[in-house]
Amino acid sequence: MRQSRIIVATIVLLIAFGCVLKTHHTIEAHITVDIRHVEAQADNVLDFIEGKTDEVPKVAPGTNSDGASLLQRFGDVLRPIPVAHAAELKESSPLVTQILKELRERYPKIQALKTQKSLGED
Repeated sequence: MRQSRIIVATIVLLIAFGCVLKTHHTIEAHITVDIRHVEAQADNVLDFIEGKTDEVPKVAPGTNSDGASLLQRFGDVLRPIPVAHAAELKESSPLVTQILKELRERYPKIQALKTQKSLGED
């Protein structure tokens, strides 16, 4: 009797362990990124590089949960998957400013190569 209980318990454990090994867990995520402000900022950067403006473009403020209404914040609390917001960039870094200035310095050389048809964009 005792051997039959041990055999049944072993079979049950093997079946249970087999189910655990065969179970596949996946997480489906829906990520929405608001990049509408990127186009305007890119235009400002290109204007600086091409010499149309002399001012290094400033960082435009994005949107994060700090500017959300009370109703939006309440909705964020009730969602089963929390909403993540990137930290708002308050100022441009010195490295970005340096890169923009170097791109501006190289722009006439690149334009000359494009005119000679040695360089092109596709």
